[in-house]
Amino acid sequence: MSTSGHPIVVRRAEPADAEAIHETFLGPRAIAGTLQLPYPSVETWRKRIAEVAAHDYLLVATIDGEVVGNLGLHAASKSPRRKHVGSIGMAVRDDRQGRGVGT
Repeated sequence: MSTSGHPIVVRRAEPADAEAIHETFLGPRAIAGTLQLPYPSVETWRKRIAEVAAHDYLLVATIDGEVVGNLGLHAASKSPRRKHVGSIGMAVRDDRQGRGVGT
């Protein structure tokens, strides 16, 4: 996958990505409809990334090493009857929307 000839690399989020993820949510289009109120601070993001549960995935999309979006895949329950259920959250920086980053 690429945008404007530059490959999009998806990888696990690292604590060093916290500021870039936080900045993504400063964009009005990226935050539209989000359920994360109040918006998490850089330190909150850093803690979430460092302490991610074994059954959750926090990913970032990068172009030329720059974080342009993020994705969270979260198990909804540890219950055997609902362990197949989860939630997905995704955000793309306002200036990178409409270019294939989130597809």
